[in-house]
Amino acid sequence: MEDLSARKDPVARTFQFSHAQLDAYGIAELHKLEEVLRRDDYFALRAVAETIGRKIGSTPQAHDARPFLTAYYGDLRAHLERKLLLGKRKEDKHQR
Repeated sequence: MEDLSARKDPVARTFQFSHAQLDAYGIAELHKLEEVLRRDDYFALRAVAETIGRKIGSTPQAHDARPFLTAYYGDLRAHLERKLLLGKRKEDKHQR
């Protein structure tokens, strides 16, 4: 399967996320986001982008939903992997 975090979309590269924005979600949400990206359903991508955007204080445009989610997925995955190396594991968004 394709590594979703390796996509080189030029629009996706414009999105930057803070540690606080990446701490909003955990491993469970990362897996759900991966499912949505692999399904590639426009309406699902848009709905998830709006939901994540609202939660982290960002407002992606409808036409930027896929690049936004691709960028968030890659950054969240890297963020969680770094934390895992330090022995910190966040299962889902409810865990502190």
